[in-house]
Amino acid sequence: MNNGSYNQDSELVTAIQSGGTAAERAIDILYRSYRNDVLTKVKTMIRFRRGQQEDAKDLVQDAYLILLDKICSDNYQEGSIQNFWVGIVYGLFRNKNKRDHRMTLVDENSVLDSADLNTPEFSLETKERMEYFDQLLNQVGARCKEVMKLSMAGYSMIEISTKMNLVSEGMARKIKYTCKKKLVELVKKMNLDI
Repeated sequence: MNNGSYNQDSELVTAIQSGGTAAERAIDILYRSYRNDVLTKVKTMIRFRRGQQEDAKDLVQDAYLILLDKICSDNYQEGSIQNFWVGIVYGLFRNKNKRDHRMTLVDENSVLDSADLNTPEFSLETKERMEYFDQLLNQVGARCKEVMKLSMAGYSMIEISTKMNLVSEGMARKIKYTCKKKLVELVKKMNLDI
């Protein structure tokens, strides 16, 4: 990394942390400056680790939101933003692989005991979480709510764009990104008020 890049990175971090229009401009510059390079590195990493290439764009977007959150909350350690972003993607990819490859060994003659899952406490807690999440989704709009629920249900961006009659997979990805950003802002706002 050269000094020009380091200076630019530290200036972007400072601008993002300052807020306002300077932050919006810095966020846009950061995304446009590094996204393609990050995506190229991520695709190479995924290919090397035999992952799904379709996941690359989603991982980069999700990692970008985490990166911005870390910068805003002063959890960013000085250095290369691009390397930090790729590191976040790597962590997300590793966690996704762990989830995808988790196996549950169950004796085929055994029956799962649903009594533990049907306790009043578990039902109430689950219901409260879903109501809270629905309230948050209602605040970001019907379109966002639909995209997020389809995404949480496991639909791919192509399937979401088809179900919602969007022009492309990219449009679905853009809506999801915007919605996640709004949800993060709502959660931060609610935590500050509490």
